[in-house]
Amino acid sequence: MIPLVTAASSAPSVHPPLEQHATQAKAIGTARMETDGTIVLQLRAEGVAGALGDAIFRYPPSHPEYKKLLKHVGGLKPGEEKPVPPWPE
Repeated sequence: MIPLVTAASSAPSVHPPLEQHATQAKAIGTARMETDGTIVLQLRAEGVAGALGDAIFRYPPSHPEYKKLLKHVGGLKPGEEKPVPPWPE
């Protein structure tokens, strides 16, 4: 994956908690499709020492990983948002 926009911080997130979006206990963030088909991932990582990291990734339909990502989240329609399950290790 190539991040087009990324951010990391230990400051509180301005976005709603993942629990409000996630229907799966192990969701690592959310995926939303914009009207032009771009998939926007908002992901969060939590470290054992309390460190937090947030990142936003944008995948336009022309991105080489687009179809793989769309399959991973179970498909999306414009305006739809879904939880992102962890990738297999």
